[in-house]
Amino acid sequence: MDGKQTIEMDIPVHKNVYDLSTIVFYIRSLGDRTLKPGVSMPVSFVMDTTVYDIKLTYIGRQSLKAPDGTEISTKNYSCSVVDGALFKGDTPIRFWFTDDRRPVLAAVMLPLRVGAVWGWNAAFRN
Repeated sequence: MDGKQTIEMDIPVHKNVYDLSTIVFYIRSLGDRTLKPGVSMPVSFVMDTTVYDIKLTYIGRQSLKAPDGTEISTKNYSCSVVDGALFKGDTPIRFWFTDDRRPVLAAVMLPLRVGAVWGWNAAFRN
């Protein structure tokens, strides 16, 4: 035994609850058939031991300039966040997926209480 304590717990959740990684795959699967620009839908999100009801909004199509200068045709989504130590509740997380038959996460922007963190898919090729 390495001296680390393991804690097991049950978190009561209902159908269709996502965490950060699974919500990315869920958004990727939506396509144009589900959301129109400006339309929001409720989503349940689990973080730590709590389930939160948040809002997912399809912003629309957008041309995004990658750090290497490449223009990427994307679909932009925002996801509300829970107000707390890390995030301000009034500034959503933003996701940009490629606008093609097989959407790939191209970029994500996480607004923090102080500043923001951008993540770019370095392996992406338009």
